[in-house]
Amino acid sequence: MMELKTKPILLKGQSPVKGNWKGIVLESAHPDNIWEYVTISDAGSVKASIYINGTALKPSLKNCIITNSANHGIFLK
Repeated sequence: MMELKTKPILLKGQSPVKGNWKGIVLESAHPDNIWEYVTISDAGSVKASIYINGTALKPSLKNCIITNSANHGIFLK
């Protein structure tokens, strides 16, 4: 998910409660796994708002915001 600074992406729960939804799981080692100007809110009901599953993964996270998470913001496995 890549967007311009002037038009950021917002991923949020249906209500502003910590852990309202599981969050994002990244499992692909694809080089286009780029996240810029993304806000993730109200997630983290399981492990984290962003769960990176795999040591070979190299996602790019730039200018991202994680807010109101029930658990870790980012969890690396």
